[in-house]
Parts: sequence; structure tokens; C-alpha cells
Amino acid sequence: MPPTQQPAASLDRSAGTDWLGAASVLEQMPDGVIVADVEGRIVFVNEAAERLHGVRELGVAPDRYAEAYSLSTLAGDPFPAAELPLARAVRGETVSEARWRIRRPDGQELVAIGNARPFYDAAGVQQGAILTLRDDSPRHAAELALAESEVRFRTIADCAPAPVWVTGPNGVEFANRAYSEFALRPVEELLGHAWIGLVHPDDIPPILALREQAWKTGSSYGWEARFRRSDGQWLWIRANCAPRLGPDGSVQGYVGMALDITESRRAEAELRDSERHLRLMVDELNHRVKNTLAIVQGLAQQSFRGGGVAADVRAGFEGRLAALAAAHDLLTRRNWEGAELRDLVVAVVAAHCRERLEIEGPPLRLSPKLAVTLALALHELCTNAFKYGALSEPGGRVSVTWRREGDGLALRWQECGGPSVAPPSRRGFGTRMIERALASEAGGRAGLDFRPEGLICEIEVDLPPQA
Repeated sequence: MPPTQQPAASLDRSAGTDWLGAASVLEQMPDGVIVADVEGRIVFVNEAAERLHGVRELGVAPDRYAEAYSLSTLAGDPFPAAELPLARAVRGETVSEARWRIRRPDGQELVAIGNARPFYDAAGVQQGAILTLRDDSPRHAAELALAESEVRFRTIADCAPAPVWVTGPNGVEFANRAYSEFALRPVEELLGHAWIGLVHPDDIPPILALREQAWKTGSSYGWEARFRRSDGQWLWIRANCAPRLGPDGSVQGYVGMALDITESRRAEAELRDSERHLRLMVDELNHRVKNTLAIVQGLAQQSFRGGGVAADVRAGFEGRLAALAAAHDLLTRRNWEGAELRDLVVAVVAAHCRERLEIEGPPLRLSPKLAVTLALALHELCTNAFKYGALSEPGGRVSVTWRREGDGLALRWQECGGPSVAPPSRRGFGTRMIERALASEAGGRAGLDFRPEGLICEIEVDLPPQA
């Protein structure tokens, strides 16, 4: 039966119960305490309970209990007096962590939480019931705020166009609508550890290793893997996962989001195939060009041999062809994207006089067109040095230096230690080739200074933006 209130002066302290001693102890408790006898009559209320209800004395009959304090369930529905925890304990039940709403006489509302249980005498006969209760409003408000936040998160997540999920110690706890639509599966099939069966077996071990390490350090992590939809199609996804931290900073789980990268993966594969195909074509072209140069050289040798052509003319042609081939080899190594100037000087000049050559200049990449032009110019200078200049005598030396000047290149060829030099009586092919090739092919100029102590050639050319 519901508990009833009788005046404090007539509290039953019979049957050997030391109510004064018990009351003294119960009054010191921070929680509210209400005691009812076996008939359901309230025989004790401590001050904490009275403060909780906003009164010093209850003095309320059972049929007016709910009316006086506007007791209701948390949903706001009236709380039947017979279902109050103390009334249930009078009937012999044990009630744990029951919660209900109280509107106090002063209008303040709070949420109470209580535990009720019957108590018995030494013979095992029930003597009544006791209820302990306290104000649980702060926790209830926090739970409401958390529930509202959860609802907001789920609403926002369901509006997201990409798969979103939340994990905890037992796997996936939430999956949004986009995840379900992406996987072509109901949300229920994506919870727990079901995702493991949807990822390609080869991709699972690295994901688990990343996840384990992230849980230990509380860091974010990401991965890419193949994901199987319900229609059997495999898609590539890229996932990023951020930790959910508890109040103590420990990892409670992760929030993840994924993107479908199948098309980009396919495009990358096609690009790699295209690059491989292009490289094969370039390699084939380079091979054919080298063969063509060899054929041209062979034809020249055969033609010159029986055509009454002087040996020096034949050697000059073959030398120019070799310089062209050297430049071609350098460009081929870099897929015709350019060539380093130092490498070009070494290939064309140092191959013939490495011990007597000095090279100095900063790293500088030449365009394919400029590299070929400079290769031919350096070859002519080297040939001239062997015939008439510094390299025609054992003690002669050549230095090739260069520097950048704004958007251009300034290169200097200087000879020393050779025979005395005088300007030629006529301009030969090499001189004309240097000047004309640089002017027409590279937009530059070349100046030849025939000083007695050695030839100096200064070359200036404009460099393209990418050089």
C-alpha cells in the first residue's frame, strides 16, 4: 500500500527499536531518508528529505501526495502513488536507481533518484521499508544535453554526403545514412565489427595495426582500402579517423569519415599505364634516332671514302655528328626534359681532354634545343683548340666557366698555354656555325677574341623560364 504520514509525536518506537538513536544517525546522512512501517505509514523523514521536497514536515496524506508535490515521471506523466519506490518497497520489492520528477511547493522542479527496500526483524518478519533519495537534477540535465547533442550529431551526420561512423570499444556504434547507401546495406549490418568482413583481406592487417597504434597514443589516423558493397563491387575508399576522448583524456572511440576514391585510383592507374606506354614509345624513338645517326655516319663514311673528300673534312663531319649524338644521349636520359650544362661540357669536351680542362659554374639545366646548339658550339671550339689552339701543345689548357645573368646564361671559353694566336684570315665553318647557330637557334650571340695568349669565346643566350 502507499505510504501514509502520521504525526511525528506518535511515531512508533515500540518493539525494542531505538528510534531516537536511529534517527540521530539518519539525520546526519547527506541523502534524504524516508521510513514507512509495514502498513505504509511514514514514520520518519530526515531533514535532507524535507529540504529536498521544500518542506520541514511532510504531513501529507497518501491520496494527496502526488497532488501536493506534483510528482511525475521523467516524461511528464503523473506518477501513480502506488508506483512510488517507497510504496513498492512496503509491498516487499527492492527498487534500485528509480528516478522521478518533483515540483516543490515553491515551484522549483528537480529530478530525484532513490533506492528503496523492505527491512525485517530478527525473526525475518517485515517491519517496514526505507527510501533513500537525492537530487539528481545536474546529472539528468547533463544526460539531456548529451542526448540532445547526440541527436544533433546524428542529424548532421545523416545529412553528410559521405560515409560517417562512430566506434567504441565494441566496434561501430553508429553509421550514417550515406554509409548505408554507399555500402548498399542497412545500417544494422554495418555495426559492431561487421566492417572487417567488407574490407579486402589484404588491406585489413595494415588498418588494424594503424588503429591499435592510434588507440595507444590517442592520435588520428587514416588509411586506404578496398571495400565490398552488397552488389559485389569493390570500391576504393580513403578514411580519416579522429579520436573521441573522455573526461580523463582517454580514448573512448573514433569518429571516421570516408571518401570514394575509386575513380581517382582508376585515373592514377590509367596515367601510370599511359606513362609506361609513353616511355616505351620514347625509348623506341630514342633507339631509332640513335640508329639513324649511326646510319648517317655509316653513309657518310662510305660516301666520303670514294668521293675524293679530304680526311679532315670527313673527320670534322664525324666529330659534329658525335657531338650531336652526345647531346642526344644526355637528353634521352632525362626523357628530353633538359640537360645539365656541366654534364654537357663533360660529354662533349672532357671526353677528349679531361686532364687539361677546368670546369666551373652553378647547376643549370638547359632546354633540349639549347643543349643541342651548345653541344655543337663546344665541339667546334674543342676541334679548333686541338688544331690551332691551346690543346695543340702539351702544356695548353682550356677553362669553361659560366654564370647566370638575370634571365640569361653567360658562358666563357678561355684557352691558355698554347701557341701564339692570331685572328684567322678568313672565317671558317666552325666560326660561322657558332655565331649563326647561337643567333638563330638560341636567340643569343657569341664573341670570339683571338688574343695572342689564347682564344676567348664568350657566349650569351636567353634562358627559357623553366631552365
